[in-house]
Amino acid sequence: MTGEEYRLARNETIRQSNMERYGFGTNIMRNIRICPECGLPSTAAEKHCRTCGTRLPRETLFQQYKKRHRFCPRCDTVVAKSAQFCPECGMRIQMFKPLKLFW
Repeated sequence: MTGEEYRLARNETIRQSNMERYGFGTNIMRNIRICPECGLPSTAAEKHCRTCGTRLPRETLFQQYKKRHRFCPRCDTVVAKSAQFCPECGMRIQMFKPLKLFW
């Protein structure tokens, strides 16, 4: 491993650690479900909200987020609408064109 590769790997480790420490990032979002009644977060393992007792949705916060955003199919990184490549893994991202329906 070169000095530059080591520096980049170390910086990525620090970035991931800080994101988890402050409650950000996909690893955190994969382990949270949001109560549809009161809006408070619960762990993905819980079935009911600790505050109001409402049954929690099956989807985690990350799964709900992916429905609303474009993401890389290889590494699940959210990408900009105009991105042609994933900034995380480099995979080429296909641009989806809306279907034209003819009646």
